[in-house]
Amino acid sequence: MVDSIEARCLRCGAPDAGDRARCVCGASLLVDVLLKEAVEEERRRFGLARALALLGPPAPAFSQARTALAIPGDRLARGVSRAFAQKLLAVLAEHGAQASLQPAEEPV
Repeated sequence: MVDSIEARCLRCGAPDAGDRARCVCGASLLVDVLLKEAVEEERRRFGLARALALLGPPAPAFSQARTALAIPGDRLARGVSRAFAQKLLAVLAEHGAQASLQPAEEPV
């Protein structure tokens, strides 16, 4: 099963259609995708990294995905729309991997 955060703005509670970067109140609606567990088997990690890279930007490139998939808790994507994050979660689920979504970290 895939975790997701409620599709509402965390600041004002307005609905989030999933395809916008900012809410009407100005708050960020972007999310980070965090891997729950490392993908231990190299062949599986290779295939999953390839599948993620085929989604195109803002998905990670093959080499970035392959590295990130080996580290539990690593961010696979930063600051993506909720709609794109759901695509990433679907690909991960197809390959038996799990990730969670969290509000995107604001750049410092």
